Amino acid sequence: MTPIDVESCPRCAAPRVDDHAFCESCGHRFGADVEDAPESATVAGWEVVISADRDRYDRLDQPGVEFPAAYVGRVVELTDAEVQIGRRSQSRGVEPQIDLSGVPEDPAISHLHAVLVRDERDGYSLCDLGSTNGTTINDDPTPIPRDTPVALDDGDRVHLGAWTTLTIRSRASSIAPA
Repeated sequence: MTPIDVESCPRCAAPRVDDHAFCESCGHRFGADVEDAPESATVAGWEVVISADRDRYDRLDQPGVEFPAAYVGRVVELTDAEVQIGRRSQSRGVEPQIDLSGVPEDPAISHLHAVLVRDERDGYSLCDLGSTNGTTINDDPTPIPRDTPVALDDGDRVHLGAWTTLTIRSRASSIAPA
């Protein structure tokens, strides 16, 4: 079997997933530097990049919880005014829009862990819904308070579970004028 050449991110060296425009690990836009992009019209919106975060896992050191040997990150476009985050449970009737169940599953994520709510800035705020293991943002080790909206900015990293990180980012992209 011949190995397939996989493009790597020039910023963090993570492998490029399919033909995604952004690196699943650090958010770098493939093919162009943001600083070099021409001034242009903006396509707005928000998305979440879901990834396995080895640094978080190592800091938490949770006995009995294994870091996944393989994890394919994914991107979820945020279009709804409210987006639930958690692990699907048919028996409990829980069907979050950002479903973190499946293989490999982070067992430290609650079925209904948190919710993203569109705010007056046309961005998103995050509320922890009383999750068992809490939710943190960026490098702050203190979990956010339950049911208290915390405004998120482009590039913020939301940590939940034993190793799951959600990076929120603006989908604003430059389009060269015609």
